[in-house]
Amino acid sequence: MATSKSNARVHPVLLTLGWQCFALFLVLVVAFLTSQPWLLIKSFCLGCAIFALPNTYFTLLAFKFDANKHAVLAANSIMKGERGKLILVATGFALVFKTTPQLQPLFLFTGFIYFVCLQWLISLHIAKQSRLNIN
Repeated sequence: MATSKSNARVHPVLLTLGWQCFALFLVLVVAFLTSQPWLLIKSFCLGCAIFALPNTYFTLLAFKFDANKHAVLAANSIMKGERGKLILVATGFALVFKTTPQLQPLFLFTGFIYFVCLQWLISLHIAKQSRLNIN
């Protein structure tokens, strides 16, 4: 009996959040195994959150409309999401630097950059899936 691949697609929001949570979990496990101080872990997690929360907002808006049916609405929604994402990232960094007296900036920015790179990989994966589904 031949098995076929399921055509069920996971919504990009769930896929993105799932991979981000999985990657964050792996980093935390490694941090605990290497006895990293709590300050470093907190700084890293704050950097991840500063990226993940605004990116989730953007992703929700970016996939709100079907671009094939509502191109103008989809484009406007993407632009609104991008503006909101930029504002939320700037606000996140401002709040963290203002309200967190003990912070390791290197680990804060490492967490942020880690999630930026992870997002690139997730985007490549989604694009590859889309190409496979079209062909």
